[in-house]
Parts: sequence; C-alpha cells; structure tokens
Amino acid sequence: MTLGYDEPRPSEEDYHKTLSRLKENLGPFAESGLSLMLFGSYVRGEAIYGESDIDTVLIFPHDTVTDKGYIKEVGRAFAQSIPRSFPLQVSPLDIGTARDGRFSSFGEDFGKYFLEEAQIAVGPDYRGEITYEPSKSGPLTTTAHNLRVARQGLILRQHYLETNRKKMIEKFHKTLKGTTSSLKQVLYLCDGELRRNRFATIEALAEQFPEVDLNPLLTLKKHLQNPEELEGLYQDDTDVELVWNSSLTLFERVIKAYINKFSVSKSI
Repeated sequence: MTLGYDEPRPSEEDYHKTLSRLKENLGPFAESGLSLMLFGSYVRGEAIYGESDIDTVLIFPHDTVTDKGYIKEVGRAFAQSIPRSFPLQVSPLDIGTARDGRFSSFGEDFGKYFLEEAQIAVGPDYRGEITYEPSKSGPLTTTAHNLRVARQGLILRQHYLETNRKKMIEKFHKTLKGTTSSLKQVLYLCDGELRRNRFATIEALAEQFPEVDLNPLLTLKKHLQNPEELEGLYQDDTDVELVWNSSLTLFERVIKAYINKFSVSKSI
C-alpha cells in the first residue's frame, strides 16, 4: 500500500490520535521497564502530515535475549493502535545491547541528538545508559541492522497479519535470511575468517559458543534449503510465529554469548 495512491494519507489529527492510542496501549508495560522514545520531525514540530514518519525507539527491559511472550503482548498493543498503513517507524533495542553499543543500530551521531531532542513517551528514560560506538566494522553494522529488522518485524507481526499478510511473510523471510547471514558475521568478528556458505557455521559456532543451543539453526537450514517446505510453512501462521521466535532467540543468544566472551576492546 502506498499513501496517496491506494491508501489515504493520514491527517494531522490522525497522527496525534495514533500516537495517543499507542502511548495508552503501551502504558501498562512501563512498570516492567519498556520504554518508547520519540525523535525526528514529529517531535521537532516539522512533520509533513501525510508524508513524514513518526520515528520511535522501543527499548525492551531485557539483557539481549528478549522475552518472546512479552514481545507478542507489546505487538498486540501496536496492532490495536496503528491504522493499516500509518507511517510509524519502530527501532527496537534491548537494554543489554544498548549498554554494550556494538549491536545497536545507532551510531555516535545519535547520542547528543537523543539527549537534546528526543522525548520519552512511555516508561523509563534510558538515554544516559546507551553506548554509541564511534565507528563500526562492516560485520557489526550488518548484524545490528539485521537484528533490528528481525525484531521490528516480530513486533509488528500481528499488525501485518491483520492488515497485510504478504508483508508479514516478507518480514519473516528477511528474518530467516538475516539470521543465518549474521551468524557468519559474528563468527568473522571472533576469528577474522570469511565463510562463504551461511550453513558452514554450525561447527564453528558450537566451538565458539558451546552454551548456545544451535538446533534452531538446523531448522533454518532445513527450511531455506527446501523451498517447497518453506512455502508450506508460509501457510501456517502458528508455525511462522514459532520459527520466527526461535530464529530471533538464536540470533540474540549468539550476540549475548559474543558480548560475554569479547569485551569491547577485544572485538575485531
């Protein structure tokens, strides 16, 4: 759907009402530590209504590995708040990776900007706890991006399921491919070795991070190497949710294991 073509553009009132609903529906999560931060043109009063996004950062109160049941409940709050094609951008973080900084999608240029201009709409103000890496290698940048995309899709899964199922499946497929690709990138950060095949990582991951259950990676391999099976998976929303959850949890567990094993000064 494209605003102004096959979807009506939201008015200024629509922007304010949508944000008000979102704040109300996310409010009950504030006590557990969920934070919604607003930034960008809407906060500055410079939004072009019907065109500009409302930019948000959603910070989960978890240490790298998010609670998928919690994400599902938060996702329901988004689905209850957002119209079909509303221009809202969600950038998810968790407090663990936010404090570490390496796997956050926000660079050092956002630090001062957030402190000066961002507004906390729901929950705690974590701005003083976020670490901003001054520069990132390609593997870190790619992995941080893929983590954000995987989480963003899962948060909005219910919204897409109700309004645009095709987009939900596209986001799911990106998570599968992004996860397997990023595991190669994390291994490169460990040993500097480039691996061409995304599934040539299983033994090396087991060696680097023996505490991580790699069975979800075997499931991903089965689906991605058998297109007909993957197509069958697309037809079952319950199975899609289960595989999405397990894929993201695997992704997060590998990142947490990396953070625990390699200090900032030791990372490549």
